Amino acid sequence: MKRPMMEKAIDKFLKQDLENAKTMFEMALLEEPFNVTAKLGIVCIDAMQDGFSEALEVFKLAMFATEEEKEKIYGSLVEGAWEERNIDAEWYMDNEFLAQAYIETGEADVARAELEAAIYLDPRSAENHHLLGKMYEKLGDIERAIDHYEQSLSINPLQGEVSKRILKLVQKKNGKKRDS
Repeated sequence: MKRPMMEKAIDKFLKQDLENAKTMFEMALLEEPFNVTAKLGIVCIDAMQDGFSEALEVFKLAMFATEEEKEKIYGSLVEGAWEERNIDAEWYMDNEFLAQAYIETGEADVARAELEAAIYLDPRSAENHHLLGKMYEKLGDIERAIDHYEQSLSINPLQGEVSKRILKLVQKKNGKKRDS
């Protein structure tokens, strides 16, 4: 993996350009899925966006840690943040990157089929519905995105970011109807 990408991602994060930093960390993970610094960056950015402003300081301190210490910090952040939401962060992140890779390579139907199969096997999985909603949103299918986000929220109501996504998509959908 190119080190400049990680350096740029870290620099953007430290400057609190969170969206660009997160995108760069995600790109780094597509190239190097076990890059703990990139994983830690994403989790800290998500925590900051959820109002945990101390996550930036945690990230700064982690930059001076060994890889093993970074893994422990990452694990404790993931466990704490995602236990609260009742979502398996490792599973979710792995599958989110897989779905994103399928979308980018034009094989969104493969990702959709895999996620639909996962939902069939476990219809009460907030993670599966959330991921499918995210995938449909990226594909521009607002109706299906809203449907799966709502199902995820009905299973696990402690997902404030999902409520925000639904609201934005409904506004986007209503804006399209008015334009027609």
